[in-house]
Amino acid sequence: MKDEALREARRARIYLVTPSSQSDDTERRAEAYACSYDALRALGYDVVVPGVAHMPSRCPNELLAQVDYDLMALEHCDYVVVTPGCETFFEPLLAPALGKPVIALADLVDLLLPVA
Repeated sequence: MKDEALREARRARIYLVTPSSQSDDTERRAEAYACSYDALRALGYDVVVPGVAHMPSRCPNELLAQVDYDLMALEHCDYVVVTPGCETFFEPLLAPALGKPVIALADLVDLLLPVA
């Protein structure tokens, strides 16, 4: 049953919640969480990291455009995976109202590790 659930989850789109950067250095944020991102991608997940990928928007304000993109990505994901320190960000708090399961990164890693 666990193997079947994992196969299903690995076709899923993950919204990976990472710490915000006060300096708005998206390149630095991307590098800091590249290991998590790369590992999830290697396992077959489609991963979205909010605030890193920029999508065009009609919003004239760049911040509102980014929030617009983040909310759209959150709405279209299958799971929200939360990195340490991000448990109180808006995404994991809003996700249940959108019907999206919230999983801590450590718990996801535990699920993926083979049981001895």
